[in-house]
Amino acid sequence: MAAAGQRQTGLVGFFPVRRTLLATRIGPCRSRSRRREAGRTHRLAWVLGCSMGAAALLGVAPAARAQAAGSLAGLVVDAKSGAPASGVRLQLVTPDGRVVARSSSDAGGRFQLGSIAGGRYRLEASRIGYAQASLDATVEAGRTLEVTIALEPRAVSLDAEVVTASRQEEKVLEAPASVSVIEREVVAAQPALTVADHVATLPGVDVASSGLTQHNVVTRGFNNAGSGQLLVLTDNRYAAVPSLRINAYNFIPLTDFDLERIEVVRGPGAALYGPNTTAGVMHLITRSPFDSRGTTLGFAAGARSLIQVAARHAGALGSSLGFKLSGQYLRAQDFGFVDPEEQASRQAALRAGADPDTLRIGRRDSLIERLAGEARLDLKAGRRTTLIAAAGFNQALNNVDITGFGAAQVRNWRYQYAQVRLVRPDFFAQAFYNGSDAGDTYQLRTGQPVVDRSRQVVAQVQRVLRPDSHQMLTLGADLQRTDPRTEGTIYGRYEQDDLTDEAGAYVHSETRLARADVVVALRADYHSRVPGVVLSPRAAAVLRAGPAHTLRLTYNRAFSTPTSNDLFLDLLVDSLRDPATGVAIPFAVRAQGVPKSGFTFARTCGPLLGGLCMRSPFAPPALGGPRQYLSADATRLWSVVVDSLRNRGVDLSGIPAPTAAEVGTALGRLDAASRSFVPILPSDVADVEPLGHRTTNTIEVGYKGTWSRSLLAAVDLYYSWYHGFTSEYVATPNVFFDRGSLATYLARFLPAAQADQIAGVLSQIPVGTISPKEAFDPTTILVTFRNFGRVSLAGLDAAATLMLSGALSVEGSYSWVSRNWFTKVGGIGDVALNAPRHKGALTLRYAASPGGVAARAAIRYVGGFPVKSGIFAGQVNPYALLDADLSLPAPLIPRARLSLVGTNLLQATPGAFGSGWRLRARHREFVRVPEMGRLLLARVELEL
Repeated sequence: MAAAGQRQTGLVGFFPVRRTLLATRIGPCRSRSRRREAGRTHRLAWVLGCSMGAAALLGVAPAARAQAAGSLAGLVVDAKSGAPASGVRLQLVTPDGRVVARSSSDAGGRFQLGSIAGGRYRLEASRIGYAQASLDATVEAGRTLEVTIALEPRAVSLDAEVVTASRQEEKVLEAPASVSVIEREVVAAQPALTVADHVATLPGVDVASSGLTQHNVVTRGFNNAGSGQLLVLTDNRYAAVPSLRINAYNFIPLTDFDLERIEVVRGPGAALYGPNTTAGVMHLITRSPFDSRGTTLGFAAGARSLIQVAARHAGALGSSLGFKLSGQYLRAQDFGFVDPEEQASRQAALRAGADPDTLRIGRRDSLIERLAGEARLDLKAGRRTTLIAAAGFNQALNNVDITGFGAAQVRNWRYQYAQVRLVRPDFFAQAFYNGSDAGDTYQLRTGQPVVDRSRQVVAQVQRVLRPDSHQMLTLGADLQRTDPRTEGTIYGRYEQDDLTDEAGAYVHSETRLARADVVVALRADYHSRVPGVVLSPRAAAVLRAGPAHTLRLTYNRAFSTPTSNDLFLDLLVDSLRDPATGVAIPFAVRAQGVPKSGFTFARTCGPLLGGLCMRSPFAPPALGGPRQYLSADATRLWSVVVDSLRNRGVDLSGIPAPTAAEVGTALGRLDAASRSFVPILPSDVADVEPLGHRTTNTIEVGYKGTWSRSLLAAVDLYYSWYHGFTSEYVATPNVFFDRGSLATYLARFLPAAQADQIAGVLSQIPVGTISPKEAFDPTTILVTFRNFGRVSLAGLDAAATLMLSGALSVEGSYSWVSRNWFTKVGGIGDVALNAPRHKGALTLRYAASPGGVAARAAIRYVGGFPVKSGIFAGQVNPYALLDADLSLPAPLIPRARLSLVGTNLLQATPGAFGSGWRLRARHREFVRVPEMGRLLLARVELEL
C-alpha cells in the first residue's frame, strides 16, 4: 500500500489474486504493473500481532538505503490547458524495475524526490482522469534535476488502477476479478445524494430504492429489505450499522468531495475478506489530505424542497502532518407512501381508545433530514510509514426506512466511527470502532420504540513474504466483537446474552509463471455462536493472452454468518385483528431468534393432527391456562367461542358443544405479507435446527481486454450454488375450526344460510397455536429464522466502454441470471432473488478535460421480478429510466462549478396486462415502498 500522499491500496478482491496480499481485509502492496517489467528486490515486511486487548508491533527493519547523492524536483501540468495537476502520483524506478522514491504533486502541481543515488531512472506519473506518462531522468550527485511532465487528459481511463480486487494497485485489465471502478472525475461531475446513486448502471449491481436516500444494493441478486449481503467498506472499514448488519447508505458520512473513487467487485470473496462476502465488495476510497489541499464548498437545491450544504477542507502542517475536515446537511421531502396495514392497525388502536396525538402506529413523516461530519489526520513517519486516524458521525434526524418486519420511522439515529490505520509497504494493520444509537426511532406497524446502542470493534493485520521472485505468501488474521445493546426493545430476553466474537486467519499463495498466475488460498473462521470452524478455499488460474487481454478461471467458496437478528431477535412485529370487526384478538406476532437448541415441537397430545400440541390464550384455568399444552382439537375451546359470539349479539348457548368427531380441526400458517392464513398439513410442521452458516460456491470464467486503445470489454460467465439460506418464516401454525364440518354441525340447529355465515367467521379466527417448547411466549405466532435448502443459478455480466474521441465515450452493461424464483426450497418455502433476470444500461459521457465541461445521459432498464422478503411480497413491474446531468465552470465566478442533475427524467413501464410501454410520472423499485418520481437539482461548488 502506498504511503499517505499517494493512493492507498486497499482490500483484497475476490478472484485469483495475482499478488498475494490478502490480509485482514486490507493489504498494502506495490503495483503489479511495476512487477511485470523486471525482477524486484524482495523485502520482509513488518508484522503486527494484535488482539482485542492489546497490540504489539514486530518487524524486520528494511535494508539500509544507499547513501543519497542528488534529488529530482519539478512540475506536473495538464497537457491541454497547461494548468497545474495536483494529486498526481509519481515514482522513480531503476532500470531493473525497483522503485526508489515516491511522492505526489501538491495543489500547485509541484513535487520533489530527495536523497537519490546518482544514476539513470525512469520517472512515472499517473492520476485518474489522465493517461499515464513517463520520462527518463539522470540524477547527478549533489545536484537537483528540474523536470516538467505533461499529462494528457482522458475522460474515461481504459487502464484505470484498482486496489479492491487484489488488495493492491493493479490495472483494471490485470485485476483477477469481475471489477468496476468509478473514478474521481465521474463522481465530481455527477452530484449524488448517496453513493448508491453512482453504482446503479454497473453490471451485476442491483439497486432497489425505497426513497430519495434509502437504497438496498447487492451484486448478482438476493436483495432484501434492510439488506447487508454486500460487504461495503469505507477506507477498509466496515460501513454497515453494527449488530443489525444493514448497509444504510444514508448513514455513511462521506461527501462527494471526499471520494477518490468507488470500486465494486462482484462475486464471493471469503478467502480474501472473510465472512459476509457472498455478494461481493463495494469499497469507498477517500482522498488523502496531502493530495487534495484546499477548501471546497457546495450548495445544492432542487425539487421536493431539497437543500444540501457540504464543505471540505484539507491541509498540511509541514511535510509530515495532513488533516481533513468535512461535513454536510441535507433536507428534502421524500416521496410519500400510505401503508394500508399500518393505517388499519392505527384505526384499530384509535377505536380501542388510543390518543391520536401520541399514537405512533402508522404515524409516517416523509421528511428527510440528516447531518454528517468527518475528520482525518495523516502522520508520515519517514518515507515508508504512515499513521492515519479518522472519525466521523451521521445523524439521521428524520426519514422512513424499511426492515424485514415493516417500515420504521427513523428519528435522531446516530451512527459514528473511529479508525486507526498503520500503513507500510507490504504491511497493513488497523483497528476501528463502529457505534449506533437509534434515538427516538419506532416501528410503524406496532408503534414500538427501537433502541439500538450497538457497537463493534475490529482489529486486523497482514504480513507478506516473498521466498523467491516467482512466489508470494500472505498471512493474515482478524478479530471482531459485536455488542448489541437494545435495552430489550430488539433483543428482548436475549439482551444479557447476545455478544458475538469472530476470529479468522488465512494463508494465500501466488505462483507466477511465464504466461499465467496460479493462486491457491485457504481461510479458517470461528464464530462464537456457531459450532465448529468454517473453511473458505480459493483456486484460480489467470492467463495473460496478450499485453491487453486476460482470461481467468476461478473457484471461490464464501459464507455468511448468522446476524444478531437471526440469533437474538425478540421483538413484537404485529398483532392480529378479528376479520369481521377489526377488533384486536390475543394473538401477537413475535420475532424470536433461534436459540442454541433450536425450536422443537411437542407431538405427544393424542391422535389428532399427528399428536401435535397446542397452547391457547383462550384456555381457561380448568384446562390449565395459556401455558398448558392441549391436544390440537378446536372443539375443546367451544365455550370460548360461544362467549365471543355472545358479545357480538349472536347467542349459541343453546347449541351443545360439538365433539372432535363432529367438527374437525384445521391448521393454517400466517402469511405475514397479507395477514391471511394459508392451510397446511401436520407434516408441514418441522423442528427448527440451530443456525449455521450460509455458503456460496461460484465457478467463474472471465475475459477482459482492450482493442485499439479505444474499446475496453469485459465478460463474466458464472455458475453459483447456495446452501443453507437463512430466511425468516412463520414457524408456528394456528389451530382453526374446519369450516365445512362446522357449518354442517350448526345447520342442525340453525338455518343453513346462518350456519354457513357463522362458520365462515369462526373458521377465520385462530383458537390456538402449535408453539415450540423454546418459545418465550407460549401462544404468540412465532416468526423465526432457519437454514434450508440448496439452489443454483447461472449468470452473465458484460460491460464495454468505447472511446469515440478524446472527450466522448459510450458505456454499456448487461446482466442476466437464469432464475430469480425458487419454489419450495428444501420442502420448506419459496426463495426469491428479489432482483430481475435481465437488466442493462447505456451511458453517453462527455468530458473535455478534468475540470472542464462534463455531461452524461444514461438509460437504465430493469426487468420485472417477484419479491419475497419478510412482510414484503409481491411483484415489481419492469421499468426504464433516463437520467442526465451537466457540469461546467460557473460563469463569472472564478474556481466555481455549476452542476445540473436530473434523475428519473423519463420513466417508462408496461401498460396493463403487459401491453405497450408508456411514459409514467413514477415507478416502484420494491414492494410496499414509495413510487419514485422525477428529481431535479442544481449544485454550485466553490474551491477556495
